[in-house]
Amino acid sequence: MKFKLLLIMVICSVFGHTQVKEFNTQEITINSFVDGTLLTPTASETESLAIIIPGSGPTDRDGNQNFAKSNALKKLAEALTINRIATFRYDKRIVKQIKQGNPNVNILFDDFVTDAISVV
Repeated sequence: MKFKLLLIMVICSVFGHTQVKEFNTQEITINSFVDGTLLTPTASETESLAIIIPGSGPTDRDGNQNFAKSNALKKLAEALTINRIATFRYDKRIVKQIKQGNPNVNILFDDFVTDAISVV
């Protein structure tokens, strides 16, 4: 009996992880300061695009910081895309610089506006 139960659980776990891909992912470089991820629906076309800009501080395109990882923005983007809204989310200039080990402490709010305009 235990063997049958174990066998059923293994079969369910194998087939439970086979999901249909509901969106396409593409990494895009906008300019030397901005890299992002574009998600588009697989099954249908869309005329909508949501641009997701991370919040304050060194928050990356997925909604994570150094010691706080939730992937909140990634999950939001995936949910929107599954509902036929394409999404583009990107790392802010400071996040890219931190990842490259060369942060510029003189970044101004205008730089963030310039980056958002470049994305649009």
